[in-house]
Amino acid sequence: MSQYSAHINVKLPADILERVESYRTELERYMKQPVNRSAAVRMLIVSGLESEQKKPKG
Repeated sequence: MSQYSAHINVKLPADILERVESYRTELERYMKQPVNRSAAVRMLIVSGLESEQKKPKG
């Protein structure tokens, strides 16, 4: 795995962007500090990847 960060651009449909924004506002309430959209997307990606790794293989 690379140790370097990369910038990517992702085009999202409006319905998915609304879900990301909803998650971002939930995070802000929970963390009691500002959360930007990029941080919310990163957390969702990590959560999804971890969830996939926990699934049984086969």
